[in-house]
Amino acid sequence: MDEACRSTVQLFFLVSGFFWKPENVDHPGAYLRRLFPKLAIPFVLWAVIYLFLDWSEWLYPGVENRSWRTYVFTLWSGGIAFHLWFLPALFVGTAIGLTLLRTFGMRCALIGAFVLFFIGTLLGAYLRPFGIEAQLSLYRNGIFFAPIFLIAGYYLKGLTTLPSLPTFAAIAVIGAVGNLLEGIYIVGSYPNGHDLSLSTLPFGVGVFGLFLHLRSEASNLASWGRDVFGAYLAHVLIMKTLIAVLAPQSSLWLIAFVIVVTLVLSLVFSRYAKKNRWLRHLAP
Repeated sequence: MDEACRSTVQLFFLVSGFFWKPENVDHPGAYLRRLFPKLAIPFVLWAVIYLFLDWSEWLYPGVENRSWRTYVFTLWSGGIAFHLWFLPALFVGTAIGLTLLRTFGMRCALIGAFVLFFIGTLLGAYLRPFGIEAQLSLYRNGIFFAPIFLIAGYYLKGLTTLPSLPTFAAIAVIGAVGNLLEGIYIVGSYPNGHDLSLSTLPFGVGVFGLFLHLRSEASNLASWGRDVFGAYLAHVLIMKTLIAVLAPQSSLWLIAFVIVVTLVLSLVFSRYAKKNRWLRHLAP
């Protein structure tokens, strides 16, 4: 289950790149100025919330072995609110991706972004067999991780004809199997999952391609898509609280219960927050 979820963050970046427009590439500075407050405001608000809850242990136990580094690197890695790394990574990755596209064009931008991804993979996975383990924030970030997925999303949007659904399915399966094998033999963290290896790229692109082929008439379900970002920001708080309340119990059914309840409550919170004048910045 953990390995299967390792395509999710890639999907966020792929979706973000998919919604880029040609004018964003032509005028990246203007786009970045609009994007910054949309990411910075919720990042700061949620970082304060998570830091307070960790310090006060009001809802769940705090992180052990905290140090000054835990707080200093929050703006880059999310710190205690580890999932917030996506926001600065999205901004930095967007700046790099749009600059590459505007300066060099699509083909060279893809090559350049892949080189960055490859370097990040070496730092994050392939040095581990030699006993060298880099900090997660050094390679899973907006420099090495985000640009290739953002540019790939924009590339797929520009195709007049998408590769077939079986093609994307094959890419996803190859990526999933490769991710699993790298997790076992290279990263050495299986079954706890890992965040960056060579197979992460085809895994994410393959799954994204499958979604591109889906055509759903379920408009009520699709309408929840706009609430995903807010749900992502809130889900760790809800999940940690549920785990703290239910601990020390542990079973497959309990894990499934926590996942379902976290998903539902996160989406409901996001939708409610958007409509509340005091909470809307928590779920933009």
